[in-house]
Amino acid sequence: MKKVFLAAIILMAVIFVTSKAVSVMTAAEEVSNGTCGENLTWVLENGTLTISGTGEMTDYTFSVPGENPPWYAKRSLITDIIINDGVTSIGKLAFRNCNELQKAVLADSVNEIGACAFQYCSKLESINIPYGVRDISVRMFDGCYSLSFVEIPDSVTGIQGYAFHDCTALTSIEIPAGVLQINREAFYNCSALRTVTMHKGIKNIYTDAFSYCTSLESIIIPESVMLIHPYAFYKCESLELAIVPPKVNCVKAHAFEGCKNAVIYHNTLSLEEDCFKNTKAVVKYETKDGKAYIIEITGNKNDISLPEKIYEYDVIYEDISSGACVYETADII
Repeated sequence: MKKVFLAAIILMAVIFVTSKAVSVMTAAEEVSNGTCGENLTWVLENGTLTISGTGEMTDYTFSVPGENPPWYAKRSLITDIIINDGVTSIGKLAFRNCNELQKAVLADSVNEIGACAFQYCSKLESINIPYGVRDISVRMFDGCYSLSFVEIPDSVTGIQGYAFHDCTALTSIEIPAGVLQINREAFYNCSALRTVTMHKGIKNIYTDAFSYCTSLESIIIPESVMLIHPYAFYKCESLELAIVPPKVNCVKAHAFEGCKNAVIYHNTLSLEEDCFKNTKAVVKYETKDGKAYIIEITGNKNDISLPEKIYEYDVIYEDISSGACVYETADII
């Protein structure tokens, strides 16, 4: 009797262990799939979400039940995304909150990426933006805390509000010549951002565009810029050099406030309240006959090393106290 009872226990144990093993294997091999556009399908397998087909992806929303992305319930399993050739758009909110996503590879056929598409993908480290995309949409990479580099293609004409908001690992960015405006809080609190390269073409830098970029060291604003909006570079505390072009119509209130180490060069008639408050020094220049004449320095001029050039203009500093014209230059641009 005891032998029968023992045999029964052993058999039950074997069945239990076997069923567990099958369960684990099934979970590991589980494949989820469905549609995400009129002619698009998706497959999630072994952590990789692959989108295939032709045409546009559906735009999603979280405000209407049942209209969130079809993979949303399994988003914690997604580590990689592959968008295959033929797909032309990524829908709004498509990959929002995929907080285990590390890499996304987008085919060249993609020419539109919807608002909030990668918002809060906090582990995203690598993504390519295909040539043909015209807009870095609202909150596209908002809260992508691990994104240290992204290349913006020359096809882009606008960087919308909050696009790189809180990308705290981003260290450098180059903004192509086709971009006409940098919208509100586009790079707000990109606290590791040290280098920003802007090409001629930008017309407006909007409110808080670079606020709290506390590692930013220098900024040469393109000559095409007409308006710098309030708080555009607020509290960029590592900023040492900022050059404002001669054609800027107005530097709005608090634009550079709190840039405590910055020497700011400008030739702007309209300066709003506290636009240069709590900066190291402000240098006003005038351009004439291919030269930039330094006509006024507010702050300690002994702490300032003048650049050789301001844009294409040779810098000339007239020492008002002696009446002499002297050249004081340093390679800081």
